[in-house]
Amino acid sequence: MSIYKFQLYIFDNHPQSRFTRQLITQIFERTSFSCHLDIIDVQQSPHLAEAERIWAIPTLVKTFPPPSQRAIGTFEDTSQLLQWLDSCFFSV
Repeated sequence: MSIYKFQLYIFDNHPQSRFTRQLITQIFERTSFSCHLDIIDVQQSPHLAEAERIWAIPTLVKTFPPPSQRAIGTFEDTSQLLQWLDSCFFSV
């Protein structure tokens, strides 16, 4: 079974980013897939966001397995986030 690797780009002190971080963490804890999540605070590591061409916050990036995929937005509509994650898990 593959380990799915994700990066979440956020502004750590912003309320929406805290909501997004908590939501995604909860989803990953409940999934049957093995997921690793790196949290990247763009205020602390702007070079990482620039290198990945991250222009909107929050952005969730699936980095492994290929292909790389991105979801951008507030993720308040959990059903859209879950659909996107399904496409990540089942496109391999």
